[in-house]
Amino acid sequence: MRSFPTESTKIREITGAKILGLFTDIDVQVGERVFVFTTDRELQNGTR
Repeated sequence: MRSFPTESTKIREITGAKILGLFTDIDVQVGERVFVFTTDRELQNGTR
């Protein structure tokens, strides 16, 4: 995926966590795309 470095940088800026992996899937019937990021730490809402 070409945009991974840009996404990784943005997510790190927002969360403070390093992105270790990116997995994606598309449901063509619904037109929905899901991204799953693995990070170097556990993230919780509202904390960095």
